Amino acid sequence: MSRTIKRIFRNILYRKDADALLSRMDAPIWEITNIVIRDDSIDVEGWALPFRGSKFKSFTLNDESFDVIIYPREDKGIGRHFWYVPDGHMSGFYCHSENLPKSFKEIGAMAFGCRHDEKLPSNQNYYAYYCLNERIPLPPAANRSRVHGSDNELSYLVQGYSAFVKLELALQEQLGLQYKNFRRILDWGCGSGRVARYFGLERVDFTGVDIDEDNIAWCSQRLGFGHFQKIPLHPPTQLPDSSFDLLIGVSIFTHLGEKVQFEWLGELQRISAKDAVLLMTIHGNNALCHVGRADTLALFERSDGFLDMGATDHLKGFVKDEGYYRTAYHSTDYIMKHWSKFFEILRILPGYIGNNQDLVIMRKN
Repeated sequence: MSRTIKRIFRNILYRKDADALLSRMDAPIWEITNIVIRDDSIDVEGWALPFRGSKFKSFTLNDESFDVIIYPREDKGIGRHFWYVPDGHMSGFYCHSENLPKSFKEIGAMAFGCRHDEKLPSNQNYYAYYCLNERIPLPPAANRSRVHGSDNELSYLVQGYSAFVKLELALQEQLGLQYKNFRRILDWGCGSGRVARYFGLERVDFTGVDIDEDNIAWCSQRLGFGHFQKIPLHPPTQLPDSSFDLLIGVSIFTHLGEKVQFEWLGELQRISAKDAVLLMTIHGNNALCHVGRADTLALFERSDGFLDMGATDHLKGFVKDEGYYRTAYHSTDYIMKHWSKFFEILRILPGYIGNNQDLVIMRKN
């Protein structure tokens, strides 16, 4: 076979793989990588991939436009990682404002928005949020890495606070409820408190549990509120029956094998009160796009809607069974078919947490 024909075949396969990944992108993928605040001015940097062939048109801070927006600008690293996105290497952005919005100081938080069409309002489902009232120290780098996948401080804080805000937004949009409307809240798999740390801002009865004893010890000693306890790798736990009316689990089912997944669904069912609401995340289509591997996508498409990619070493040395913590992907059809045996599935929001993981909103009847 000539080199020309081989090159043609490679290009065909490349385009086929790229199109397959692009077709899976359910939600915008973007991230803030740097925030610098000086007196009343602010600089924000990050990257934002084109979504369904459309680049972002504007970026906002607390729904007000920045004074200066430079986008797109070259980011070769993003281009290499998201190789299948046309012009992915031109996804960087820089934003600057000389005067911070009045709401900035009033609410003590920043909301970063983005628009594909300047005539339409930003979609809050895909905002990024940053809390200005951080009074709790950060966990050590190793503790952050086991939960977050990296020890980057800004990313840890933005992702954690964004999840905290967006989980409540989902409650408001789906059920007209806020955190304060719940009697007892459980953070199942709280880790080093990436999301849990912000529940100290709420007057709620809060419990955090995790299989990582070291992280639970840190939360107990440093967060200064709530109740924290270690739980076993497999149920049952010591948590009482019907004890929680809001249960959240960010990036937990994303790391369980299929059999263990069902064990924990049964345990969550046991400890959930009647009419309890559950907010659980999964790796879905957008997570596959984040990974950007055509071979992983091919395996997922040949599965029955659940793909176990094997064990990771994130919790090596911190749990007895080193094969326990895995990387798993779920399809929407799989969730509807299997999880509905335990809970009523109210809605699945694609790419909702971290513009990466899908959020499954459920209720116990």
